[in-house]
Amino acid sequence: MGSEQTHIVQKVGTKRHKKILHYCLYCEKQKTKPIWSSAYTGNAKEHVQKVHRAEWKEWSRNNRGDFLRTDGPNQASIDRYMQPVGVHSSRHLTLRQAFDKPRFVRAFIALCARRRVSLSATDWPELQELMLACNPTIKDLLKLSRRTLVRLLERNHVEYRKRLQTAIQDAVGQIHFSTDMWTSPARRGHLAVCAQWVDCEYRLRKALLGLPQVLYSHSGECQALHIVRVLRNYGITTRIGYHTGDNATSNDTMLRVLSDHLMAEYNVSFLLAKSKEALKAALDAIDVAEDADPYEVFSAAMGVPMAQNSGDGARAREIAERARNKRKQKGFEGWGSTPALEKLHNLAVWLRNSPIHHDLWERDIGISLGIDNDTRWSSWYFMIDRAIRKKNEIINFLHEHDEACGPNTLTHGDWEILRCTHQFLQVFNSGTLWVEGDRAGLSQSLEMMDVILAFFEEQKVRGRSNVPLTRY
Repeated sequence: MGSEQTHIVQKVGTKRHKKILHYCLYCEKQKTKPIWSSAYTGNAKEHVQKVHRAEWKEWSRNNRGDFLRTDGPNQASIDRYMQPVGVHSSRHLTLRQAFDKPRFVRAFIALCARRRVSLSATDWPELQELMLACNPTIKDLLKLSRRTLVRLLERNHVEYRKRLQTAIQDAVGQIHFSTDMWTSPARRGHLAVCAQWVDCEYRLRKALLGLPQVLYSHSGECQALHIVRVLRNYGITTRIGYHTGDNATSNDTMLRVLSDHLMAEYNVSFLLAKSKEALKAALDAIDVAEDADPYEVFSAAMGVPMAQNSGDGARAREIAERARNKRKQKGFEGWGSTPALEKLHNLAVWLRNSPIHHDLWERDIGISLGIDNDTRWSSWYFMIDRAIRKKNEIINFLHEHDEACGPNTLTHGDWEILRCTHQFLQVFNSGTLWVEGDRAGLSQSLEMMDVILAFFEEQKVRGRSNVPLTRY
């Protein structure tokens, strides 16, 4: 209660019973025998309220609204009406009152939620030592039960979701979202649903709307149901804009099912299904249309019904079928058809499958070669980049282990092909770095695509005439 109005005093008991007893100072002033005492802080507060009611009411009027709240509005810290006895009692009391426990609880909840700190961290001796180094009088105030922390985490999540719901409903224009499947360390599948919008102050905002667990099936239909549930919780089903996702086949089914749900429940048109196939069909329509209408070729490739007795429609279907067969043949071409890249790939696989040679490689080369990915051109670029940077060391390594490497030894011609490939992909890598990030815009991406396309066409002409590649 302060230095002038103190009801309860703490004293340590005997050596045999080392309990902290609470003695009533008003009983001592009134010379009541025996002086009231208790080992429980709750009993101390109850004693003051019942026996010394007048003093308690006066103290309550003078200190109204000055309680420290941690779990609820009626839970006050006993330190507000207790004072330890000792030589440095005033300093001890000042330090304890300087400790802001609600702020400590909020900070700890933020650590658990954002930095994935364990809920039992309050019992860690290292954390307690750190806190006591800042304030040595708060050892008994650092205890937080696991049940309390779980309840506070749930309350924090609900409060955050309410604020996010208010902010996202005040968005200017449409709300765009992206989805992706993630696997947790516990091997559980989760669907991340993120939103991006412009707030009322015309600032770009983004947030994670939900991370539901996807059980038993990762199909597009199952993902669409989870997405609709998340969008419905935030009340933004009628303001959906664009969707961004990876090239997983299930995304096409997900977009189609999501479009059907939005149209059936909210009469909202959301036609972004089969985006990957649409892009391929559009490119093929421009490439192989010849004398036919590109729109009809595109419709035939997408499976859109057309008039069966139309001559142009039959010709368009024939061209679309020829384009599909051409794509199947192209599936057997690519990176693997280049001998130098095939050798580098086999070398990376050999190092990954042989722990002994991998250790020797790490000792002699100093960096890992990595592994390529058929659907990620950047993986080829970085693997070739590492190989070129350590060209001399790799040549010596392959010479020392020529029997183990066998036909995968890189020749002078192979290194020249790797150099040209690296020089060609370097433009794509630089362009990707330039247009990535939050501040990159669509106009910037379109400009970079034009530059890369012009570079690609120029290098094709140079490649046919055996002219060295141009460094950009």
